[in-house]
Formats: sequence, structure tokens, C-alpha cells
Amino acid sequence: QLFYWVEQDNSNLIFCQKLLSIKDPFIFESIISIVTGIGLRAKETSTINNCISILEDYLANYNSNHIVLLDDLETLYSYGEDLYGQTYDRNILYKNRDEFWRQSDIENFSFYQIYDYDYEKFNIRPLYAYSYKHEPNFTEEEVFGMLLTRILELGYDEEFYTELQTKENENSKYRRNQKCNYAYKYGRHALMELYGWMMLNLYIENEYKGTFRSSIIDIDPSSPCFKPLRSLITKSYMPRNLSDLPEWIKASSIEDMRNYFIKKLPKNEGDWILLKGYCNQNIENRYAHLHISGTSQLVPSDLD
Repeated sequence: QLFYWVEQDNSNLIFCQKLLSIKDPFIFESIISIVTGIGLRAKETSTINNCISILEDYLANYNSNHIVLLDDLETLYSYGEDLYGQTYDRNILYKNRDEFWRQSDIENFSFYQIYDYDYEKFNIRPLYAYSYKHEPNFTEEEVFGMLLTRILELGYDEEFYTELQTKENENSKYRRNQKCNYAYKYGRHALMELYGWMMLNLYIENEYKGTFRSSIIDIDPSSPCFKPLRSLITKSYMPRNLSDLPEWIKASSIEDMRNYFIKKLPKNEGDWILLKGYCNQNIENRYAHLHISGTSQLVPSDLD
């Protein structure tokens, strides 16, 4: 919602600049992506350059190398150059290349409270594991030692946040599994900074030469996610009794399904084309529940 508010009036970008002063890893990453998204939608160079200035000003006083900040700023540079013939000095991207990463002793620290198995496997292990494409520069102990130091420097206190997380879980029964815990928040931010530093120093390779693009980045500023739009379906689609089952199987409710799919996007006008959609139903145990769900991808009908 902040993105759309700023998009309607670019003068609100100053609000994003102020939010960057909040010492919260998730807010930091979101605001960086919002500023970049506004720049990528800009139709005039003044807005693009304003977005670039906001990120440059932050980076000028920043002593690390968060991969999202580096990648988004490089993306805006390339966008301004390719579309509007602008010229930018990229030296600021490399100002913290010589950052020193101190290593802590990890013997008595459990990282499972910070990174789950899959996250560690796909995002951290490639930094120290040998493969036919990569010969690592650091051992497992060195990588986790650097991460632990940065996590603690960011302000993570295991005892305090464990107690805080426990109290929050007690008061949050709904969709608790979809929430990120405090430990992960600090751990993710530390890893993002480590990725940026390693990429600057060529410890990890980048498929897209001259950029800071990485698969660990999961916010695409050029394509923001819309919140799911939900509606209550009051019509019953289940057969009333077993004798109705044959006709129920043959029946088609495709027209109803079409009506349930969202055809308009927030704050966008004109016709849109549905690229993909689906519905499904199932029976859980001995209880007959009908679950109708759908995913749709929409593009403007006049898109070249």
C-alpha cells in the first residue's frame, strides 16, 4: 500500500527516505524495493534520478554491502542509461568492498533457530561447499562465524528474542507458520550483507556480468505482489444426496468459476487477459469439504 501511495504522488518519496532510518531489516529491504519500483515506472528522468539519489545517500553513510541495495541501485543506473541516455558514476557501489568480516566462535551457538534446513541448504551451503562449478574461498566454520558476528552486531540477543518470540506465539494462533521469527530477520539481513561483500570481491560468481543479481533476492521491484483478494462463496456446490452424485459429476460450474476470478487489478484500468487459472476441490477424511481456490496471472490486453 505504501508503494501505491508513493506512486500516486512521487513527492512522497521523502517519506521513504525517512523510513530508511528505522533500524529494522525487513523495513529496510521493503523501502529499498519500493524506491526502486517507483524509479522503474518513472516516465521522466527527474523521478529516476531522485530515486537514485535516495539510495546513493543511504549507501554513502552505510558501511556494509546489502545485496538488495547494490542490485537495486545498479538496476536504476542501467534503466536510466538504457532508456534515457543518462550517465552515472558507479564508484559508490564499491565503497565498502574492503569491509572486514570478523569471525566468531560458533561451537556453542545453534543456527537452527535462525536458518531452517532448506534455507541453509540453498542459500548458505553454496558459499562453502565444493561443486563442479564452484571452488569455495571459505570453510563452513568461517562462513557461519562471519554470519554470527554480524547477527550479534545487528543487535540480536538470543535470550531476549527467544522470550519475546515465545510470548508473541502465545498471542498469535492464526497463521503463525506464515510469520518470520526475530532470529530469522537478523540472520537474513546478515546473509544479504555477506552476499553483497562476496559478490563485490568475486568470491561468488554472478551469471549476469556487471550486475549484483542473485537468486537470494526475493523481492522484485519491477513486479510488486498484490495482496490476495478474497470473497465469500455462499452457493453450495455439493450434491444433496448420493442419488444426485451422477448428475453432479457431469455438471459444470465453469461459468461460476469465471465470475469468481478477479478480472481487474487495483488502481489499473482497461481490459486484462487471463493467462492462467485453476480451481480444485477435495474431500478431507470422512468430511466433505469443497475448497475452491484460484491463481490468476493478468497482463494488459494492449501489451506489445
